[in-house]
Amino acid sequence: MEKRFSKIFAFDLDGTLVHEDKNGQRLVPEGLRRCLFELSKVAHLVIATGRRIRSAEPVIKEMPPMEFSIFHNGLLIRQRDGSIPVHRKISRKSINEVVEILGALSVPAFLVLDGKLNHQDFVFENRSILENDDFRYVREKSNQHSFSVDQWEDLSDEWNDHVLEVAIIGSYEKLVEIQKILTKSLPASLKAVVVRNCGYDGRSVLEIYDSSASKRSGVEFVKQRLGASEVVAVGDDENDLEMLEWADVGVVMKHAMPHIRERATLEVDGAKGLEDYLWENWLR
Repeated sequence: MEKRFSKIFAFDLDGTLVHEDKNGQRLVPEGLRRCLFELSKVAHLVIATGRRIRSAEPVIKEMPPMEFSIFHNGLLIRQRDGSIPVHRKISRKSINEVVEILGALSVPAFLVLDGKLNHQDFVFENRSILENDDFRYVREKSNQHSFSVDQWEDLSDEWNDHVLEVAIIGSYEKLVEIQKILTKSLPASLKAVVVRNCGYDGRSVLEIYDSSASKRSGVEFVKQRLGASEVVAVGDDENDLEMLEWADVGVVMKHAMPHIRERATLEVDGAKGLEDYLWENWLR
């Protein structure tokens, strides 16, 4: 039987819980991990990440059991029993609209999948891999969990229920410029969000997806399901902003961009700062 607590703590992963150690490994520091286990005795915990399930799973397995986990910035929510109560896809029509807009800008894109069909996470156009080093890097890193087609029209209808978003990878500054253009040209049903630290060796990613989805919408869903009354959210990037502003307490990491830091309730410095904050304010 699930526990009933009044509070939910919603955590971003990369840059919030997950940090790089002196050996270059990206993990949740041991002290912070112990703190999370103690916190789970008095409150609900939920991971709200932009990562795919496959990428987030190894980290989540090292944490306290959670009733829900939020992936792909709220596009997909998984319950503890493995069921998926929320799954927001992007239609083939919307993909075509976005690709047409990006084509006019000479900007290549790839598709992000839910990983449920043949364990595939990404699909690329062959020409973008040949012409773009960043796309080639992601294609090689994703290895057996991605594939390519000559053009998007070659993607069979069986994939229609598994495409979550259109994405572009590259430098942060370039993606912000593209985002400004897209904000004026995308249909209202879609939005473009730049994630500065996406886990791909210093690269950033611009993601185009259902405008009703966000980490905030995901946490709202979990809050209703669990009957909680208060949310403490912790994050550090653009895709955390809606969640941080909406939460009763929005905690931002000190390394976040200034426009994110100024819209949170308070800030903490690194993994140790977050650990100290949780102990001093919620575990005494």
